[in-house]
Amino acid sequence: MADIDYEVISASEFEKRTRGKGRGRRSRYTDLGKEAERLKENQVIAMTGSKNQVVSVRNFFKRNYGDDFQVRSVAGDGDTYEIYVQRAGK
Repeated sequence: MADIDYEVISASEFEKRTRGKGRGRRSRYTDLGKEAERLKENQVIAMTGSKNQVVSVRNFFKRNYGDDFQVRSVAGDGDTYEIYVQRAGK
């Protein structure tokens, strides 16, 4: 069996080598995630959307941020929901 060639590189070199080499697809919620990263503890992002969007926003934050953010929703008028994103309490 052949030996495996490898090298140890810095995290910045890793970022440099992999930048732009993803699947080429960006989530429609990427900008929302970046905005959420800038939230202070006493701030909340508020928006309205469909039930589908509530699920999509929840999944996006769970997949990309784990338990760092809380996504809550409240039924609004008709088929719309109020969606709130805030930093999770520690």
